[in-house]
Order: sequence, then structure tokens, then C-alpha cells
Amino acid sequence: MNNWETYIRQHAAELDTAPLPEEAEERFLERWEAGNARRVRIPRVRRIVLWCVSAAAAVALLFLLRPFASRDWFRGIDNTPEAIYSSYLAQVADAWEQAGPDESLSDQLSSLTEEAVPLLEQLPEELPVEEQAQILREYYGSLLDGVDVLLKTHKQ
Repeated sequence: MNNWETYIRQHAAELDTAPLPEEAEERFLERWEAGNARRVRIPRVRRIVLWCVSAAAAVALLFLLRPFASRDWFRGIDNTPEAIYSSYLAQVADAWEQAGPDESLSDQLSSLTEEAVPLLEQLPEELPVEEQAQILREYYGSLLDGVDVLLKTHKQ
């Protein structure tokens, strides 16, 4: 602590009750206006350019940091649950062919893709077909993303 801080702490009660000098408010307002006048001098164009550059940098940063969108595994497939499930099965069969005789990759693929009861059979019949298809797209799409990652890591 410096001397001023010590003095203020020791005389806090006196400073709180003492009235301000008569010219204090006027001096404060003069300094306030002088500070505001200096801020106004900054050209408006310069501020606009600064804001634009800042906004562009923020957008670029958000674009670079956003998670990469997953691949659309069901492009061109009918929007029916049966079509989505059959497309999923075909793509998994293709992944099995790419895995070949590699046992560790086969074990990982089977643990990721094999289902005791397919999700297609678990969906309630009361659910509209479009919602069933959307659920299957998201679920099987995420599984196919995992299959893709497995295949790519084993190629390296």
C-alpha cells in the first residue's frame, strides 16, 4: 500500500462527510467535456472501418472454429424409413468389404454396427413417416460417421 491509500483508509470517515469544494463540480464537468471532445475527434469513417474489420475477423473465427458438418450419407435416398435402413445396411456391407480380413477392425465394426433389434423396428407406429425417417437419418448417419472414422484410421 502506498501513502495515499493508507491516508484514505485512515481518514475514510472524514472524507465521506466533508463537502466538496465549490469549484470541484465545475472542474469535473470541464474535464468530462474535454474527454468527450477528444473522443468525438476520431473520424467516423475510421470507426466504421474498425467495426467492419472486427466483424469480419469474428465471422472468420466462427467459421474456422465451427465443427465440420458430417457427410450426408443418405443423399438421393427416398425419405422413407425402409429406404434409409436399406441404404444403411448397404453402406455397412461396403465397409465390411473394405475391412477385409483385419480382425481388430472387424471387431470394432461389429460392435459399432450390429444391433440386436434394429431401430427401424423400435420406432412407434403412431409417429409420422417423415419423423421416423428423420430419426433414422440422424441415428444411422452418426453410426456411418463412426464407421468412416474407423476405416480412415485403419488405413493410416
